[in-house]
Amino acid sequence: MYKAAEIKYGIPWLMLWIVHAHETEASRNENPGQSGYRGAMQRDPRHPISGLADAMQGFEFLSELKQRYHDGPGVGNKSSDFAEIMWSARFFRNRIDDRLNKGINTTEERALLATLAYDYSAEVNGLIRRRHYEDKKPLFV
Repeated sequence: MYKAAEIKYGIPWLMLWIVHAHETEASRNENPGQSGYRGAMQRDPRHPISGLADAMQGFEFLSELKQRYHDGPGVGNKSSDFAEIMWSARFFRNRIDDRLNKGINTTEERALLATLAYDYSAEVNGLIRRRHYEDKKPLFV
């Protein structure tokens, strides 16, 4: 599911895995707290998953797998982990493109890291995830 999102949106699978690994415990918690964030990637409920059929085109077979790819438990979790990961990859892509289109002198990599650090979650969590990504990336190159 991570590679599918990487292929579709150009977001490194490792980055998506890191976010998912950090958020999975909360997505299965029956009491996610006052934030209201939910799902495998702790998506803000004000940002519904839309256009998912287009995002999943060509990868529908992944939604048929039984373990962690199907609708799961959790408060208000009405979508699969796969759907959440695809949504998150599209979120990253949109934020990166916004940064690049503003004419800021940056690279795709810098825009990606800035999105991870500042746009997806609280800054403290984002910076931890960025450090994890930078530490693990050399292992997969």
